[in-house]
Amino acid sequence: MAGVELQSGSLTFDLMGLADGPAAKPPIWRSMLGCGHEDGLADHESVVLRLGPHVAAGHSVLPIVRGWMECGQILGAALPQCRAFVWPPAMLAVGAEVFRASIRQWVDRSAFPTLSLIAFNRSLDGAIQSTGLAHFTGQELRLEPPLPWNAEEAVPVAAILAGHLALAGRLEKVEAVTAPDGGQIRLEPSANGRFVRARRG
Repeated sequence: MAGVELQSGSLTFDLMGLADGPAAKPPIWRSMLGCGHEDGLADHESVVLRLGPHVAAGHSVLPIVRGWMECGQILGAALPQCRAFVWPPAMLAVGAEVFRASIRQWVDRSAFPTLSLIAFNRSLDGAIQSTGLAHFTGQELRLEPPLPWNAEEAVPVAAILAGHLALAGRLEKVEAVTAPDGGQIRLEPSANGRFVRARRG
Protein backbone atom coordinates (compact mmCIF):
# COMPACT_ATOMS: atom_id res chain seq x y z
CA MET A 1 0.00 0.00 0.00
CA ALA A 2 1.41 3.38 -1.02
CA GLY A 3 1.96 5.99 1.67
CA VAL A 4 4.08 8.86 2.91
CA GLU A 5 7.15 8.37 5.08
CA LEU A 6 7.40 10.70 8.07
CA GLN A 7 10.25 11.27 10.51
CA SER A 8 10.02 12.46 14.10
CA GLY A 9 13.27 12.55 16.03
CA SER A 10 15.04 9.27 15.33
CA LEU A 11 11.83 7.42 14.43
CA THR A 12 10.25 6.95 11.02
CA PHE A 13 6.59 6.28 10.30
CA ASP A 14 4.44 5.37 7.32
CA LEU A 15 1.21 7.32 6.86
CA MET A 16 -1.29 5.31 4.82
CA GLY A 17 -4.72 6.07 3.40
CA LEU A 18 -4.21 9.58 2.07
CA ALA A 19 -6.44 10.91 -0.70
CA ASP A 20 -4.05 10.09 -3.56
CA GLY A 21 -3.49 6.48 -2.45
CA PRO A 22 -5.57 3.42 -1.64
CA ALA A 23 -8.09 3.82 1.16
CA ALA A 24 -7.05 2.54 4.57
CA LYS A 25 -9.02 -0.33 6.08
CA PRO A 26 -11.50 1.11 8.61
CA PRO A 27 -10.41 0.46 12.19
CA ILE A 28 -12.43 -1.70 14.56
CA TRP A 29 -13.18 -0.67 18.13
CA ARG A 30 -15.23 -2.13 20.95
CA SER A 31 -14.75 0.64 23.51
CA MET A 32 -14.99 4.42 23.22
CA LEU A 33 -13.77 7.32 25.33
CA GLY A 34 -14.56 10.98 24.84
CA CYS A 35 -15.78 10.78 21.26
CA GLY A 36 -19.55 11.08 21.54
CA HIS A 37 -21.92 8.71 19.81
CA GLU A 38 -20.41 5.93 17.70
CA ASP A 39 -22.57 6.89 14.71
CA GLY A 40 -20.60 10.13 14.53
CA LEU A 41 -17.48 8.18 13.58
CA ALA A 42 -18.94 5.53 11.30
CA ASP A 43 -18.93 7.64 8.12
CA HIS A 44 -15.46 9.12 8.54
CA GLU A 45 -12.49 8.05 6.46
CA SER A 46 -9.37 6.66 8.13
CA VAL A 47 -5.65 7.13 7.83
CA VAL A 48 -3.16 4.77 9.42
CA LEU A 49 0.11 5.77 11.08
CA ARG A 50 2.46 2.80 11.26
CA LEU A 51 5.97 2.42 12.57
CA GLY A 52 8.62 2.38 9.89
CA PRO A 53 10.23 -0.99 9.08
CA HIS A 54 13.43 -0.38 11.03
CA VAL A 55 11.57 0.28 14.32
CA ALA A 56 8.51 -1.94 13.83
CA ALA A 57 9.97 -4.64 16.08
CA GLY A 58 9.86 -2.13 18.96
CA HIS A 59 6.10 -1.65 18.71
CA SER A 60 5.65 -2.29 22.45
CA VAL A 61 8.75 -0.46 23.75
CA LEU A 62 7.51 2.53 25.73
CA PRO A 63 9.87 5.22 24.32
CA ILE A 64 8.99 4.11 20.78
CA VAL A 65 5.27 4.03 21.54
CA ARG A 66 5.54 7.49 23.10
CA GLY A 67 7.20 8.84 19.95
CA TRP A 68 4.58 7.10 17.82
CA MET A 69 1.72 8.62 19.80
CA GLU A 70 3.39 12.03 19.77
CA CYS A 71 3.58 11.92 15.98
CA GLY A 72 -0.08 10.89 15.87
CA GLN A 73 -1.26 13.71 18.10
CA ILE A 74 0.73 16.27 16.07
CA LEU A 75 -0.89 14.97 12.88
CA GLY A 76 -4.29 15.05 14.51
CA ALA A 77 -3.81 18.66 15.57
CA ALA A 78 -2.95 19.54 11.97
CA LEU A 79 -6.12 17.88 10.66
CA PRO A 80 -9.10 19.93 11.88
CA GLN A 81 -11.57 17.21 10.86
CA CYS A 82 -9.86 14.55 12.98
CA ARG A 83 -12.56 13.16 15.27
CA ALA A 84 -10.87 10.26 17.05
CA PHE A 85 -7.83 8.05 17.35
CA VAL A 86 -8.18 4.27 17.36
CA TRP A 87 -5.56 2.13 19.13
CA PRO A 88 -5.99 -1.42 17.76
CA PRO A 89 -4.28 -3.34 20.61
CA ALA A 90 -7.02 -2.06 22.95
CA MET A 91 -9.77 -1.92 20.30
CA LEU A 92 -10.32 1.56 21.71
CA ALA A 93 -11.51 4.78 20.02
CA VAL A 94 -10.55 7.97 21.88
CA GLY A 95 -11.87 11.43 21.06
CA ALA A 96 -9.27 13.63 19.41
CA GLU A 97 -9.11 16.27 22.15
CA VAL A 98 -8.88 13.71 24.95
CA PHE A 99 -6.18 11.76 23.13
CA ARG A 100 -4.06 14.76 22.23
CA ALA A 101 -4.17 16.15 25.78
CA SER A 102 -3.16 12.83 27.34
CA ILE A 103 -0.31 12.27 24.89
CA ARG A 104 1.02 15.81 25.36
CA GLN A 105 1.15 15.14 29.10
CA TRP A 106 2.99 11.85 28.51
CA VAL A 107 5.53 13.50 26.21
CA ASP A 108 6.17 16.06 28.94
CA ARG A 109 7.13 13.08 31.18
CA SER A 110 3.85 12.98 33.05
CA ALA A 111 1.78 9.88 33.75
CA PHE A 112 1.38 7.04 31.29
CA PRO A 113 -1.86 7.75 29.29
CA THR A 114 -3.63 4.63 30.50
CA LEU A 115 -7.16 5.50 29.44
CA SER A 116 -6.03 6.41 25.91
CA LEU A 117 -4.17 3.12 25.33
CA ILE A 118 -5.97 0.57 27.51
CA ALA A 119 -9.70 -0.21 27.63
CA PHE A 120 -11.58 -1.54 30.65
CA ASN A 121 -14.78 -3.56 30.60
CA ARG A 122 -16.75 -5.72 33.01
CA SER A 123 -16.48 -9.43 32.28
CA LEU A 124 -19.33 -11.92 32.58
CA ASP A 125 -18.16 -12.96 36.06
CA GLY A 126 -18.14 -9.37 37.32
CA ALA A 127 -14.42 -8.63 37.06
CA ILE A 128 -13.05 -5.40 35.56
CA GLN A 129 -10.70 -6.57 32.81
CA SER A 130 -8.28 -4.63 30.66
CA THR A 131 -7.77 -4.87 26.92
CA GLY A 132 -4.48 -3.56 25.57
CA LEU A 133 -2.19 -3.86 28.59
CA ALA A 134 -0.85 -7.11 27.12
CA HIS A 135 0.60 -5.09 24.24
CA PHE A 136 3.11 -3.69 26.72
CA THR A 137 3.54 -6.49 29.26
CA GLY A 138 2.11 -9.69 27.74
CA GLN A 139 -0.54 -9.74 30.48
CA GLU A 140 -4.01 -8.30 30.92
CA LEU A 141 -5.28 -7.06 34.29
CA ARG A 142 -8.30 -8.49 36.08
CA LEU A 143 -9.73 -6.65 39.05
CA GLU A 144 -11.33 -9.73 40.56
CA PRO A 145 -14.83 -9.92 42.06
CA PRO A 146 -16.24 -9.37 44.56
CA LEU A 147 -15.22 -5.76 43.98
CA PRO A 148 -14.90 -3.64 47.14
CA TRP A 149 -15.57 -0.52 45.05
CA ASN A 150 -18.69 0.71 43.31
CA ALA A 151 -18.86 0.88 39.51
CA GLU A 152 -17.66 4.50 39.37
CA GLU A 153 -14.61 3.76 41.53
CA ALA A 154 -13.58 0.39 40.09
CA VAL A 155 -12.43 1.54 36.63
CA PRO A 156 -10.19 4.36 37.99
CA VAL A 157 -8.61 1.86 40.39
CA ALA A 158 -8.05 -0.58 37.50
CA ALA A 159 -6.56 2.24 35.40
CA ILE A 160 -4.10 3.18 38.15
CA LEU A 161 -3.01 -0.46 38.49
CA ALA A 162 -2.70 -0.92 34.72
CA GLY A 163 -0.61 2.23 34.40
CA HIS A 164 1.68 0.93 37.13
CA LEU A 165 2.03 -2.42 35.37
CA ALA A 166 2.64 -0.83 31.96
CA LEU A 167 5.62 1.04 33.41
CA ALA A 168 6.87 -1.79 35.65
CA GLY A 169 6.65 -4.55 33.04
CA ARG A 170 5.56 -8.15 33.26
CA LEU A 171 4.57 -9.36 36.73
CA GLU A 172 6.34 -12.59 37.67
CA LYS A 173 5.61 -12.78 41.41
CA VAL A 174 3.08 -11.57 43.95
CA GLU A 175 3.26 -7.87 44.69
CA ALA A 176 1.35 -5.61 47.08
CA VAL A 177 0.48 -2.05 46.13
CA THR A 178 -1.42 0.72 47.88
CA ALA A 179 -4.92 1.56 46.67
CA PRO A 180 -6.03 5.21 46.26
CA ASP A 181 -7.94 4.94 49.55
CA GLY A 182 -4.84 3.71 51.38
CA GLY A 183 -5.80 0.03 51.47
CA GLN A 184 -3.68 -2.80 50.10
CA ILE A 185 -4.18 -4.54 46.75
CA ARG A 186 -2.56 -7.89 46.04
CA LEU A 187 -1.29 -8.38 42.48
CA GLU A 188 -0.67 -11.97 41.45
CA PRO A 189 0.19 -13.52 38.05
CA SER A 190 -2.31 -16.12 36.92
CA ALA A 191 -1.23 -19.74 36.58
CA ASN A 192 -1.05 -19.46 32.78
CA GLY A 193 0.80 -16.13 32.98
CA ARG A 194 -1.73 -14.34 30.79
CA PHE A 195 -3.31 -12.21 33.51
CA VAL A 196 -2.48 -10.20 36.58
CA ARG A 197 -5.18 -10.84 39.17
CA ALA A 198 -5.81 -7.95 41.56
CA ARG A 199 -7.64 -8.44 44.85
CA ARG A 200 -8.17 -6.33 47.93
CA GLY A 201 -6.04 -7.26 50.95
